[in-house]
Amino acid sequence: MAKSDLYKTAKYAQKIYMMLKDLPEDGQIPGWVQSKITKSADYMGSVYHYLDHKSIKDKI
Repeated sequence: MAKSDLYKTAKYAQKIYMMLKDLPEDGQIPGWVQSKITKSADYMGSVYHYLDHKSIKDKI
């Protein structure tokens, strides 16, 4: 389940990036959209850092 969710998340992220890539950095997108993108990035970062730390800790 996690692998398929990660695959789906990566595909959506790539598609959204392509939709927004030509907007200037301060381009106007609805606040709720920006909020969802920010929350998603935060969640994915948290999972990555947890797993990265766990793999390093397991090697010690």
